[in-house]
Amino acid sequence: MNNEEKVKVVGYMRVSTDRQTDGVSKDTQQAAIQKYADANNMEVVDWYWDGGFSAKTAKRPELQRMLKDIESKKYMGLAHVVVYNTSRISRNLISYAADIGTRLASKGVTLRSTQEAIDDTPTGKLMQNIAMSMHQFDNDLKSRLVRDNMKTTALEGWWTTIPPVGMKIEKHYTGSLNASGKKKYHAALASDETNNLGEEIANIIWKYHEGMSVADLVRYAEKRNIRDKKSKLLNHNAITRIVVQPAYGGYIRSSLTDGELVKAKWDGIVPIDVILDNIKRQQGIRVVGEKRPCLRDNPQYPLKNVLRCFHCGRNLRGSAPKCGSGIRSPRYHCPDRLGIGSVKNDILHEQFEELLQGITPTAETLKLFRTILKRALKTSVRSVNADLKEQRELLNDLDRQQQKALEKLINEQITRQEKDVFDKVITEKRATITQEITRLEGQKLLSDKAIDRVLDLMEAPARVWHNGDLATKQLIQAMVFPNGIPYDLTEKKLGTSEISPLYSVISTKKAPEGAENTSMVAPAGIEPAS
Repeated sequence: MNNEEKVKVVGYMRVSTDRQTDGVSKDTQQAAIQKYADANNMEVVDWYWDGGFSAKTAKRPELQRMLKDIESKKYMGLAHVVVYNTSRISRNLISYAADIGTRLASKGVTLRSTQEAIDDTPTGKLMQNIAMSMHQFDNDLKSRLVRDNMKTTALEGWWTTIPPVGMKIEKHYTGSLNASGKKKYHAALASDETNNLGEEIANIIWKYHEGMSVADLVRYAEKRNIRDKKSKLLNHNAITRIVVQPAYGGYIRSSLTDGELVKAKWDGIVPIDVILDNIKRQQGIRVVGEKRPCLRDNPQYPLKNVLRCFHCGRNLRGSAPKCGSGIRSPRYHCPDRLGIGSVKNDILHEQFEELLQGITPTAETLKLFRTILKRALKTSVRSVNADLKEQRELLNDLDRQQQKALEKLINEQITRQEKDVFDKVITEKRATITQEITRLEGQKLLSDKAIDRVLDLMEAPARVWHNGDLATKQLIQAMVFPNGIPYDLTEKKLGTSEISPLYSVISTKKAPEGAENTSMVAPAGIEPAS
């Protein structure tokens, strides 16, 4: 044996970040490989080792160097790569076959393990596949456990990954120890005050919210030298991600939360509503051919698509600049920035509500809506009755099933325990059906009085607008003022505008000279934009 020429091999070692749980240090692996080589008449011509790398993929520097050395025929007559066990070179069967095994096979090099009976025989090849599969299975189990733990942590409102730009980690002791006996911490986020980065990111989010494009924000970030944690200037992709990241609003949304918003353990650097509006705007941009105004609307500026600048005729826009105290002040302004000022939201909204108080549907409109509602009621009741019949038949079926179960118990065909379990299931089903019946019967309560209440709301557009959500406000605005309303930012007054023929004006004010043909009386000194 000693007279035989030794087989040339290289040794590959890997120490992962979880080496303490692996219990396989670099020295342990190297000693085992050398012992294996000595026992099998092998000469280790070189060593490769990756420290702190996972075996899920082949993207490891020393592994790649080894493969390139083998492909370049650096070692003439090389026969094997020897590892402590197959988990050191790969924990993914597909990755090994595609990224490692084929490259070794192309040069006639095979794998050997100090812990597994791997060789070139059919049995040895089977053992290699089994070993690889078992290591992948073990890795998948660990990954699942880690992900489950991360999911639980995220649902509790803690951060689980690298913090976004402008935020930093704040550790919170959980009161327990980890597997290594060290204190276990949860991570929350806080604004990163280094170079005012947190404030700069907040400004970027606000500016996008106020209508600035991503391209303009890239130039803005470059001008202010705003950089990420790797000192790189913020590019288009970075800003696109920043402006819609819920973490800046004090919430978490990811695959760990199943896409749901979860309140985080920290306060946001911007209101979460700003982030949600940015998400809507971004989604609107991605939809080819879709109109974007409604997606870009913000609840703070419901009138920006109905108010027109008295001077240039363009729709007013919303913004929230900082005042002297540093607090943002939502207001409307002209997109052309003509030096005519702006008006605060609350002032303009109060003026608009006062205007709506003098408007009511015409008698013809009320009659038409009453007819439509009655027809809808008749159709709805017919549909509800059909659904009620179906639900009551389901209840009767449950009664029959329960009666049969009782008969089986009496005839000793089932045990008391089986009967109790069955009754529990039936009770749960009955509760669900009963709840649905109650809901359907509630729908039948719609009557002429209910129709009258709906019409009462129509007769009070100001109250409905004040209490409604953004969609309701926009609907009322479009119904009453289909052509918009001019507004003079200099005088802070609404101008004359046509209203829909569905409505009429109730006004005791004397119309100014020249306003005879208008459908709405203009405030003094204001005329329609030409």
